[in-house]
Amino acid sequence: LVNLTGQFLKLVLIANLVAWPITWYVSSRWLQNFAYHVSPGLDVYILSTVATAAIAVITISFQTIRASGVNPVEVLKED
Repeated sequence: LVNLTGQFLKLVLIANLVAWPITWYVSSRWLQNFAYHVSPGLDVYILSTVATAAIAVITISFQTIRASGVNPVEVLKED
């Protein structure tokens, strides 16, 4: 579980690092059109990374626990 989770977390981190500059550029361009605009801080990006990592860990854990409870005989048996 730890090895599988670590591999997925690396992919989530890479995806977030690729998405950060794109989202910063798009959001800053979009927010320029408003009279009162704010620029998103680093905390927004860190929070989104933590949230996606948490969702990935919960999903992997749920799927691993569910797969470990399946009877292999039932899976291999033909209908």
